[in-house]
Amino acid sequence: MVETNDGEEIDFEVVGIIEDDAGKAYAICYSAKLDHEEEEGAQPFIVTDACGQLVRDPVLAQAILDDFLVLAAEEETSLDGQHDHEEGDECCDHDHDHDQPHPAEGN
Repeated sequence: MVETNDGEEIDFEVVGIIEDDAGKAYAICYSAKLDHEEEEGAQPFIVTDACGQLVRDPVLAQAILDDFLVLAAEEETSLDGQHDHEEGDECCDHDHDHDQPHPAEGN
């Protein structure tokens, strides 16, 4: 929960953890309330450090959020049931057309 300057309390849920190149962890937190508000400038995400302290550097926070959103989009794509690798990759030791659903996934 975050308290705004005017005393309003807004709930945030941790939706992801991301590490920088140095191994420092950050939490990406989301507020459904802010995502649905019409108020201009309302951001549904905040970034905190591993101790839960808000990252105050807006450039750093935006870079971390951008990295998280890219990773989330990649994960969503891979969860669509499509292979995101090329034929012959080590993770793919079965024989099927990669443009078709995996045989174990059915028709």
